[in-house]
Amino acid sequence: ANVPVPPGPPPRKLNILVMGGSVTMGVICKTNPVERTTRFGRRSCAWPTRLEQFLNALFSFSEAMVQVHVLTLGGTNTKSATTIWDYNLFPPDMPHPDIVIHGYATNDMHVSTVADAMNRNVTLEDLILEMNQKFIRQVLKPSINVEDHCHRPTPLLLYYDDYIGNEQKEILSTNSFTQAISTLSSYYGLGFMSYANAVKHLTYGDWKEDWFSPNAWPDRQIHPGMGMHISSIWVVAFNFLNTASVFCERLLPEPEEVVERNNTDTDAQDNMVGDVHDHDNNPTLPLAYIASHGLPALRDPGKDLAGAPILPPDGSIPPELMVNLTLDNISSQWQKDANSAMKFSALQCHEHEHEHGHSHSKSGQYVYRPCIYSWIGNMERSFDKVQHMDTRINPFLVTSSDTGGWEAN
Repeated sequence: ANVPVPPGPPPRKLNILVMGGSVTMGVICKTNPVERTTRFGRRSCAWPTRLEQFLNALFSFSEAMVQVHVLTLGGTNTKSATTIWDYNLFPPDMPHPDIVIHGYATNDMHVSTVADAMNRNVTLEDLILEMNQKFIRQVLKPSINVEDHCHRPTPLLLYYDDYIGNEQKEILSTNSFTQAISTLSSYYGLGFMSYANAVKHLTYGDWKEDWFSPNAWPDRQIHPGMGMHISSIWVVAFNFLNTASVFCERLLPEPEEVVERNNTDTDAQDNMVGDVHDHDNNPTLPLAYIASHGLPALRDPGKDLAGAPILPPDGSIPPELMVNLTLDNISSQWQKDANSAMKFSALQCHEHEHEHGHSHSKSGQYVYRPCIYSWIGNMERSFDKVQHMDTRINPFLVTSSDTGGWEAN
């Protein structure tokens, strides 16, 4: 692509946060079916890093417009992700994300999660649904900037399914994650991207191949090689393009329709279904049907129709999906939850020009942390010795004469 740079100060970067376990981190990514090489580290080889490089090269602006922040830790699943999000255990310089990509599919199917489900006497699919619903509701619930009490925009939440088997041998059992997330994605309106669905016809057709599946298949090995990470770029990029094109096409009528509406067909302006307005209540491009070129009007503007749906307030999320949620109570529960959410300020966090010309949210773009000091064990390398702990803790001690209650041993 050769995209011209628009005039004026550059927009801020699009911030994408990818969260996941060891597969998303890039473990065994260096296994290359084309040639053996040691020039890649785990994270530099993994698909999130490649995705950032691909998107910025695709846009071809003079400076990078997309920044992918990667938060990965081997052995963690969605339950860990909920804790990370709840306590904002992110790097100190990470901005509030515009897009969040969930990459814990393989670890949600891990033997440890299976054991947890057995101990609780529930099915693996039910446990996956429970864990992920908590995570989804944490990410989608209104986020408040405590400094100026404004709403931070809710990020676009996307799920990425990279699991094709090996923790379970039965084909039906390998679909537990897919089935649970399909239910949640349709209920909450999330994006669901699946590398697994894209390559299953190849891996099932030849279980000895190692371009797209773990190289020890069908023995217990959950980490695919470089082929999976390269393929993942295309899967994610395609879904990004598809989402953007579908959304933008809804906003852009055909040129002749715009001319007809703006110049001659004044009646059509009164017979549009799906008009949208900006924050100043000015009409913008229509979302859907226009009664022009001889098409009939679908609505009489002077007539009220009975039975129109009462939409929940913008930004509200459906009630929690539970066994006691029924068609009889879902509407009242949704309205009740929405009214509680409206107690938060409706003021949106705006952006202002930073000293270097880049946009940042008012009172700081970066995420609020409820704890003065916090971290996740093993999130960083070389953090398994006493001196490593002392190096991390000492700068935060209250006095130099004592440990302030902290001691590594």
